[in-house]
Amino acid sequence: MKKWISFIALVFYQFHPNHGVRWAYGAILAQAETAEPLPSVIPIGGGGHEITYSSAKQLLEKRKWPEAISILRTLFKSEPISVPVITSLAMALTYAGNREEALAILNRGAQTIQGDRRKYLIRRIRVLSCLFLTNKTFQIYQDGLNLMMGKKYRAAKERFEKAIVDEPDNVEILTRLGQSFVMDSDPGAAVRNFQFAFKLNEFQPEVRLWLGRALLQQNKFNEAIRELTAANNALHGSELAPLWLAEGLSQGGQVNLAIRLLDNDAKQWPVHVLSLLSLSKLRSQAFHADPQSLWLARKDLQLALSRLDQYAASDLGRYSGDLVIDTSKPVSEIKSEIQRLLQLIDNRISQTSDQR
Repeated sequence: MKKWISFIALVFYQFHPNHGVRWAYGAILAQAETAEPLPSVIPIGGGGHEITYSSAKQLLEKRKWPEAISILRTLFKSEPISVPVITSLAMALTYAGNREEALAILNRGAQTIQGDRRKYLIRRIRVLSCLFLTNKTFQIYQDGLNLMMGKKYRAAKERFEKAIVDEPDNVEILTRLGQSFVMDSDPGAAVRNFQFAFKLNEFQPEVRLWLGRALLQQNKFNEAIRELTAANNALHGSELAPLWLAEGLSQGGQVNLAIRLLDNDAKQWPVHVLSLLSLSKLRSQAFHADPQSLWLARKDLQLALSRLDQYAASDLGRYSGDLVIDTSKPVSEIKSEIQRLLQLIDNRISQTSDQR
């Protein structure tokens, strides 16, 4: 029964569009258990004194965090790869205000433990790293998120800065604050937020995606390419990841590699119209006097134009992770840009033909 409760809570936490519902189910999921057998009894001192996992659980249920932490630390020393001990200790530390240590324990466990138990620990990392400890902080964050979705990035940043004071180790707030810095052209501040978020939770690929974007803004191409490559590998189907990775590769002097990346992405994901648009730009810019490249660029643009209706109806955000924001242009603006580039390429093809 507990496994079903955990599964339902996980689904609602990850996919429900209402963040209030996500907050409630995140709290449920944070207290879920694995099916692993409970740790053994551990004697303490002499005289038959002993502690058990069940005694720690009773303290957790009463929200007596310091007392529970004391027992769980002792259990953890004896059984450092016990998933119930690791997750219970992490939960208690988080609610006691030491989420950074909690996530460090979970991360070490995920590096040591393999199989389904590792997957379980990674899920717990994702939940605890983004869990809001108070509804007050969550409401401030929600205000900022509403502003961000309305593309009011500076106002959103002010709300996130207020929320982060209460929960400085909340990965969701750190990521949103970093995104607002990126959109407000402050990459230095963005990088600091994303790097701390990654330290807390290295299993959140959206953090690496946006860290790569911020590093691109700083012209740190090698570092940006490393982060964006990792994000592109993890966020299967994301449109932003290959676009930003191709941008980093081309700016770093690897134009041919960027072209291959976008070409493969457009073939695998035909609805990625922006990949076709960027691909056509790279083809036409990389080979100034090559008619074949110009014709390929023209073909890319025609394909993009023919797929705009499909693009408009798609929900590409679902492929970019839980912490996505809408960075897309209106379809009408994309269509105008495609038509403008088509005209420019047609003119260049005509000039090339006249020269021959």
